[in-house]
Amino acid sequence: MPRQRSTAAPSQPIANSTNLLDDLLSFYQREIRDPEVIDAQQALSKLSISNAEVDEHFALGYCSGRALNAMSEEQYQILCSMGLAYKQQERFHGSIIIPVHDHHGNLVDICG
Repeated sequence: MPRQRSTAAPSQPIANSTNLLDDLLSFYQREIRDPEVIDAQQALSKLSISNAEVDEHFALGYCSGRALNAMSEEQYQILCSMGLAYKQQERFHGSIIIPVHDHHGNLVDICG
């Protein structure tokens, strides 16, 4: 059964990269800065983050739920296997996203 897609247009498609987690984080980082994603600004406000330098310094993102619209079915299946998507939804929908890096600076996970 094909998954249902939201009518909301994503700000930019997710690339067909070998590192889907990096692409997903980049998408979330664009979403947090997109003035059309009002929920992102409200979520930052709830956390008392009003300075753009803070979210840039910590490389924060926002999961608006639109990333699934920007990826292929194969990418969706990979996200499901990583535990980042389920039942046609992103795991962290409505959350501020925090990247987790290893001691070499490589992205290894995201939290929300």
